[in-house]
Amino acid sequence: MTPDEAARFMTEIFAMWTNPDSQARREVIQTHFDDNVHFFDWGGELIGHAALESFGAVIQSRFPGAQFTLAQSPQTLGDAIHAYWHLGPPNNPQAGSGMDFAILRDGKVSVLYAFVEETI
Repeated sequence: MTPDEAARFMTEIFAMWTNPDSQARREVIQTHFDDNVHFFDWGGELIGHAALESFGAVIQSRFPGAQFTLAQSPQTLGDAIHAYWHLGPPNNPQAGSGMDFAILRDGKVSVLYAFVEETI
C-alpha cells in the first residue's frame, strides 16, 4: 500500500466513525473491515460489523459534531498500518488524540487497536 493509499484508507475509516448516515457507515465497514474484525480500545473488544456500527453510534452520541483527522501521514509495514489521529469539534479539532494500529488481511482490517492518548 502506498503512503497515499494508506492515508485515504485511514481517512475513510476515521470519517466513518462520525458519519451520521448509517448506510454510509455500513458501506465503509463492509469495504474496509473483515467480517470477523476484532476491534480493541479502552472499553474492551468488539467483534464483527454490527459491533462496529454500534460503536460508531456511541461515538456520535458522546462527541456530537466531532470529526477525526490524521495527525500525520500513516505508516505501513507489511500487513499493518499505524496512524495517529485527532478528534474534536470544528472549534477545537485537536481536543483528543490517539493512534490506531490496523492489521490487514486481503486488503481489509482484521484487527484494529485504538489507543486513546488524550480525550475530549
